[in-house]
Amino acid sequence: MKAKRSVLVGVALALATGALAQYAVIYPGAIGENRDWMGVVEALAGKYEDSSVYPYGESPLELRDKLASVRPRYICLVLPPRLADSRIVALMHRLSRSLDDDPYGDCLWGIITGCTASDALRIARASTPLAVRRGFGTTGFRTGEFTDALIISDSKRGDVFLKVDGGEGEKTEHDPNAARGLTYLLEDFWHDKKPQLFVTSGHATQYNLEMSWGQGLITCHDNKFYALRRDQVPGFARFLRGVMFEGSEEDVANYVRECAAPVLPRSEDTPKVWLGAGNCLLGDCRGSTNSMAVTALSSGGFNQLVGYTVTTWFGRMGWGTLGRFQGSQRPTLAEAFFLNNQALLDESERRYPGLLDVQIASDAPFFPTVQSRAMMTRFKQAGIEKLDRDALGLLHDRDTVAFFGDPRWEARMPQDGDAPIRVSVEQGRRGAELTIRTSAAFKAGGGFDVIFQRPIPQASIEGVEGWELRLTDDFLLVRSSDLVPSETRTIRVRR
Repeated sequence: MKAKRSVLVGVALALATGALAQYAVIYPGAIGENRDWMGVVEALAGKYEDSSVYPYGESPLELRDKLASVRPRYICLVLPPRLADSRIVALMHRLSRSLDDDPYGDCLWGIITGCTASDALRIARASTPLAVRRGFGTTGFRTGEFTDALIISDSKRGDVFLKVDGGEGEKTEHDPNAARGLTYLLEDFWHDKKPQLFVTSGHATQYNLEMSWGQGLITCHDNKFYALRRDQVPGFARFLRGVMFEGSEEDVANYVRECAAPVLPRSEDTPKVWLGAGNCLLGDCRGSTNSMAVTALSSGGFNQLVGYTVTTWFGRMGWGTLGRFQGSQRPTLAEAFFLNNQALLDESERRYPGLLDVQIASDAPFFPTVQSRAMMTRFKQAGIEKLDRDALGLLHDRDTVAFFGDPRWEARMPQDGDAPIRVSVEQGRRGAELTIRTSAAFKAGGGFDVIFQRPIPQASIEGVEGWELRLTDDFLLVRSSDLVPSETRTIRVRR
């Protein structure tokens, strides 16, 4: 009862005073009678004193005016998995850009779901920050600050990089034709080292992730991950049509039972994050408790997951988020996701005026409609007569990548040593003062990113003549500057 009272008080204060609640919890009103899922809403709202709560009817876009009056820095949608699909991800992207008059993001957002309400509750209650030290990947990532890392190479078949217990790490070669494949390496690493980060690329659907070069795969059913050998992959392939899943969930369950496939043990005791930088469809829950994303957020113990809800070919949102997450400023995963999306929007506006006015239908996958006559008409109406790969790619990636988890929960790379650039922000009623410190390792002319703690209406900036940047009332992206190594500089953002 105490949690429920605090939720109602938060709503009342926000609506009565117009206070700038930093955190908004939203949920479909249809779950209002479900005590278990409302418990997730209440736990999340109770975690933050500056929170407010809002139900909606059919679409989260219904909350646009209410949220615009409050201007939260974070929006978190609590959603049962049956309602989680690619459409809701596109709507959350659009809602996050609709709280003021510019076409850029106004808040960090995330979706909390799970196989059961208790799985979602674990994510909602998470509060201890995560500094990532142990990672697994089916593609390369930086491992210098990791104590343990396993990478199954996607550039050379059979190559594996393994680093344990803070050692240097070494590359080894495995027989790419062995029936066992390489899935067992992930099994062992999962058991022994308890990875905190997955970075993945390669073939995937809503129901499976292949190891690089088809050397085994992970699939899911009934809130469990199953590990298949390389020689079992062709049998699984009958559920696929190209890159798409065309089988039934129950057929998958029967197949993994026939294979006697090993089950990865439940792992809720090790908080972790998953960045599907180059996977198709990993972020599409497909309205099912048996999807990869929902299983990861449940028995897999992942608190956050970033993944495409469609097939991916351009890759800017996936790889760009990884680059920022492992970049010099060490943002949280949620911040990296937000800032990368803003950089994508910035590039769209600079290179293709009118592209931000083009909207994709949110009730159907993007890829069958991108070159349809209706879509080409939309491009022409926006003043875009000639399209190239980048224009289509920027549009493709804009609203199709999901962020699951509490966007305020902190998961980041370790902040060890002397970072190339550090930016501290002191924000008051009239604006913000940014103190920028560069180290000897900073590359002259480089840029940085800042998310303001609160919106700065009609923001303007001083002391940046000649810089290439994008300033909104919510963030600052600096593409290039006149900063040099080993200096301290103060700039001011005014309202």
